[in-house]
Amino acid sequence: MFPLILYNSSSRGAAKNTGKTKPEVSAPGTDIYSAGSNGVEDYVTLDGTSMAAPHVTGAIALMFQADPDITFERILSALTGTAERPKPSKSDLKCERSKRRRNRYPNNAYEYGRINVRRAIEAL
Repeated sequence: MFPLILYNSSSRGAAKNTGKTKPEVSAPGTDIYSAGSNGVEDYVTLDGTSMAAPHVTGAIALMFQADPDITFERILSALTGTAERPKPSKSDLKCERSKRRRNRYPNNAYEYGRINVRRAIEAL
């Protein structure tokens, strides 16, 4: 399993307007090998939510393939209930107001943890 380290510019909760813990889950978004914009053979390593979002989208697509009638609630439950939850670093959890929550999930850095697509599909 890869270490669970948040990218330094990743947002952390709680949400200002609602106080809700965000994000619901995390996904790989650092050092992602991806297609570039300079032709067919252009590949680059990128960081950010634009790299993490396709991981989650792909996970959901695979879940729909496994169960075409899946609902939003079941998708969210499977992704959050099977997420990997290693011990977060202290720097990642500086956003936690309560010291009691710093080693617990959900939290304001990773919420329920990093998605594990295989476990989510197996949970359906």
